[in-house]
Amino acid sequence: KQVDSFSDPDPATTQAIQEANADGSFLKFAGVANTVAAYTNPLRAPFNDPRAVKAIDLALNRRQLIQQLHNGLGKVSGPVAWLQEGWALSQEQLETTPGYRSDGSGREADVAEANKLWQAAGGADAGQIDWVVAETWASRSSWTITPELVAKIFNDAFGTGQFRGITKSYGEIIPSWFAKDFDAFFAWIPNIEIPDARADMVGAFGTGSPTNIWGVSDPANIDEPLERAIQSLDYDEAYEIVKGVQEFVLENGQFGRHIAYNYVVGLIRFNGHIC
Repeated sequence: KQVDSFSDPDPATTQAIQEANADGSFLKFAGVANTVAAYTNPLRAPFNDPRAVKAIDLALNRRQLIQQLHNGLGKVSGPVAWLQEGWALSQEQLETTPGYRSDGSGREADVAEANKLWQAAGGADAGQIDWVVAETWASRSSWTITPELVAKIFNDAFGTGQFRGITKSYGEIIPSWFAKDFDAFFAWIPNIEIPDARADMVGAFGTGSPTNIWGVSDPANIDEPLERAIQSLDYDEAYEIVKGVQEFVLENGQFGRHIAYNYVVGLIRFNGHIC
């Protein structure tokens, strides 16, 4: 079969194929615009308590997920994905941001705070919590462990066994988002379409936005600053405004829109050779 290009979620597979066809191919790496995130539903207990939402954001082990699912190929993303680099929080800032820290003591502090918030919010008394992973994600051979891995991350963080990983199709998942009756979720979220993140932030958190499925409404800290950022002709000023909104969102556990990371994949080009 003649192949122009090839990619696989497992970077080891892609690399092995490219090495076997080294004379007639080349390998390039690129970030994937489908951001990976977890969603929690603020209309369902225990996530109707902001403390439980913040606990999830702190407990989500973003760097472990990148390592175990993508062989370390990826970068953590804040409320704005790192691919939108002109607007994203820097990797250096995220290294010191609770929920994103990679050093041992920082991660331990995040888990301790998450557990404290979880207990205070009554999370331990909430019973079984099903955590949905999209079927199309979990069906990939290198990602079949994801439902169990996500559940284990939270069970370990909170010292419980109440989280259970399950799968559902996007045909079930997406309507439930807009009906606001969704279970907690982990996998891809809609694709990044443009480099400018201002419109994305309005869509996610703007009062009354149809894609603000968390019902966030904060004119003073979100709506008005983002409107100023959109209207500003001074890039540096607009960036600082958007940065401030992102920091406010992080302080509030991302309101249930727990952005995790964007991974990197290798793409083989075969130069018209048969493979």
